[in-house]
Amino acid sequence: MYERTEELLKKLEDLIRMRSEIEKMKQSTIAEIKSFSDPPKEVHDVMSAVFILLGENPAKLKVRSREPIIEHNFTFSEMG
Repeated sequence: MYERTEELLKKLEDLIRMRSEIEKMKQSTIAEIKSFSDPPKEVHDVMSAVFILLGENPAKLKVRSREPIIEHNFTFSEMG
C-alpha cells in the first residue's frame, strides 16, 4: 500500500509540475496554436492533453476535425 501511495504522489507532483510549465506559456503562443485551421494530429493530441491537465472536461473537447479543439476561448486567466 505504501508503494502505491508513493507512486500516486509522484504522479501528482508530475501533474503539478506540468501544469506550472503550461501556465508559463505566452498568450501569443496559445493564439498561434489556436490559429491552425487544421492542426497536425500531434498538435491536436498535445493540446487536448494540455486542456485536460488544466482541468477542462474531456467531454467538451472536440474529436479531431477542422473545428477548434474546445468551443470557448480558453485563457489562463480562467484557471483557479
